[in-house]
Amino acid sequence: MFAATLLGASGGLLVLLIFWHGCLTRWREARRRAHQQHEAVPPRLGTFVDVWPDMLAGLTQVVLGAAAGALFHQQIVGVAAAVAVGAAAPSLLQQLGNSRSVKDAVQGARVEEPSS
Repeated sequence: MFAATLLGASGGLLVLLIFWHGCLTRWREARRRAHQQHEAVPPRLGTFVDVWPDMLAGLTQVVLGAAAGALFHQQIVGVAAAVAVGAAAPSLLQQLGNSRSVKDAVQGARVEEPSS
C-alpha cells in the first residue's frame, strides 16, 4: 500500500510539473518576442505564474494522488498504473464521490416509505 501511495503522489507531482512547464514555456516565448521586438522590459515570471495559489493547488494534487494510490492500491498493477491513478486522482475521486453506492454507504442508505 505504501508503494502505491507514493507512486500515486508522484503521479500528482507529474501533473504539477507539466503545468509548471507550460507556464515557463509561455514565459520564455514572451521574453523571446520582447527581445526580438527590442522591448526595454521583458515580461516578468509573475505574469505567467501565481506562485502561492499554484503551489497550494499542486500540493492538493499531490495529496489527492497519494490518497487515490492508497484507496485503489489493491486494483493497481504496475508502476505506470499507480502513477496514472495519481495523475488522474481529482477526476477519479470526484467520480467515486458522485457514485450512488458510495454516497449511500457514506450517508447511510435511505429507505423509501411505500406510498399509500
